[in-house]
Amino acid sequence: MPEKAERNAEIRARYEAGASVSELAAVFGISEQRVSQIIYGRRN
Repeated sequence: MPEKAERNAEIRARYEAGASVSELAAVFGISEQRVSQIIYGRRN
């Protein structure tokens, strides 16, 4: 699933650049919980 890997890398980069979890969730159409899992490396 390269698309998800690319999406996740983009989420991490935007977070490091200052975007909030809630902003990223809205932009990517996923839950805030999922954004946090992506940022902090948790998998489910």
